[in-house]
Amino acid sequence: MNKKRIVIFTSFLDAVGGMETWTYQFSHRLLERGNDVIVVALFDRKDFKNVKFFPFVWDERIATRCLSLPPLSPISLLDALKKIYIYKIAKKTEIIIRDILAEKDDSIILLTDPGYSLILPEYFFKKYKIYAQLHSSAKTFFEHWRNQYFYLKLVYKKFVKLIVLSDSDVKYLTNKKFDKNKLVSIYNFVETPKSGVELSNLKNKVIVSLGRLTPSKNLSGLIEIFSNLSPNHPDWQLKIYGDGEDRANVQNMITGLSLDSKIILCGNTADKYKALSEGSIFASTSLYEGFPVTILEARQCGLPVITYNCALSLSEIIKNNYDGFLIDNFDKATYQAKLELLMDDIKLRIKIGKCGRKKNEKFRPEKVMDMWNSKIFKEN
Repeated sequence: MNKKRIVIFTSFLDAVGGMETWTYQFSHRLLERGNDVIVVALFDRKDFKNVKFFPFVWDERIATRCLSLPPLSPISLLDALKKIYIYKIAKKTEIIIRDILAEKDDSIILLTDPGYSLILPEYFFKKYKIYAQLHSSAKTFFEHWRNQYFYLKLVYKKFVKLIVLSDSDVKYLTNKKFDKNKLVSIYNFVETPKSGVELSNLKNKVIVSLGRLTPSKNLSGLIEIFSNLSPNHPDWQLKIYGDGEDRANVQNMITGLSLDSKIILCGNTADKYKALSEGSIFASTSLYEGFPVTILEARQCGLPVITYNCALSLSEIIKNNYDGFLIDNFDKATYQAKLELLMDDIKLRIKIGKCGRKKNEKFRPEKVMDMWNSKIFKEN
């Protein structure tokens, strides 16, 4: 790949979250391939009460800037469209971008959210090659964030390409009358420590869940299923890693079921692979996801995974009953039965875990970066 100058717009530089983690990892992979990388954060984490700090250590060769824009939420989207507000943001963005690009028109601009196009002056779309990513499942975007979906449909043709998470997302949007020629699918990758990861022996009677403690993760559903199984499996525990605004509600539910010794809220962990390798099953009951990297991370440790089919990408990550269990939304009875199968049968855990780890090969960073090269950078 020839050297490129790539400017990535993201939400925060130092916050816990899937998009932020992806931006950090992707930026450094671009740097490894000899590119100039600039990361521009729209918001300052300190302005958001519920956004948790995460100590990313950015390579000094990656230029980072923060626009410190006022907080926006989906509810205030229409307010954000007011001309004076947009004009002020656009002018600030214009000055900063012109400064960091040094008038190099061959720079590539990547928006990690299509909505960030709001802050770009209109002439930027003619001057620069601007791509946007949809980090959510297209189906979820349509069903849960209708205002943003309709805005996306209005603006997506302005981008060189709209990058989605899977071929299934391309098919879904094409069926919604999006121009297929404007869509391209690129997977997320799974990043592992250079020292490698420890494989679980799958003998510990521990189910692991990892993610933000928010209503969308539907931890109440997982706790309910575990509470049904616990009487017949008294030596099993459920360990939940992560933090978030739903922590108090989750803890109250655990205490109300008298399961404090069985279900442990472990908080955030600095070593998620160690946490995963100490478990024997990875379980997710999310209501919706984009491209759930935590599933890939669990499979790196050899854990069998079970999840609801809550994202279009999951059908390309998991082959049901072979390298994981992909349960129809939201079939609690089947989920409970399949989870119990895994709890009762270590040979099944080993078999599915091994197949899942092998499937992860298609999501290695090198392979995904090659997809970026062939589908995006090769055109520029």
